[in-house]
Amino acid sequence: MNRAVYPLLLLAPAFLIGYYAMCLYYPYPEPDIDAMHRFV
Repeated sequence: MNRAVYPLLLLAPAFLIGYYAMCLYYPYPEPDIDAMHRFV
């Protein structure tokens, strides 16, 4: 069980930091859904 939690603990901060950086570089009030689908 713990072995499956470690990757999530490593990925969660990286995802939050990346999302925060994206919000800093592209400070739009509403997310661009088409751009998000293009990247994801």
